[in-house]
Amino acid sequence: MAVNRKEVGIVHPRTLGNFARLLGKYVRDEHVMPLEEAVRWLTSLPAINHKLPKRSLLRLGYFADVVIIDPATIADKAPFADPFQYSVGVQYVLTNGKHTNVFPERSVDGHVHVIIGLKTQL
Repeated sequence: MAVNRKEVGIVHPRTLGNFARLLGKYVRDEHVMPLEEAVRWLTSLPAINHKLPKRSLLRLGYFADVVIIDPATIADKAPFADPFQYSVGVQYVLTNGKHTNVFPERSVDGHVHVIIGLKTQL
């Protein structure tokens, strides 16, 4: 599903690149926090806050939602002038342990999810 920019209006560049920005700029480049803490911020912390059971941790009996990144290349690419640029450095997305073939235009269930801003490279 393509995004109609006239319907969306002004969009912040981190709409598509907030996770990649944290991992690339603040973890890898600027060493503001360790990778393990950033992963916790993006996974188990929100799951606990939103009371999502059996999510965001790799444990027996939990849903295996996994994003495999390349720490050397993960980066957001969207400037304010053109905020619809996809991030780079995501290799695979697994939902419930299955490869999703997810691309920014669609998700597993066919709905567009704004938080999917990391383009998979298959």
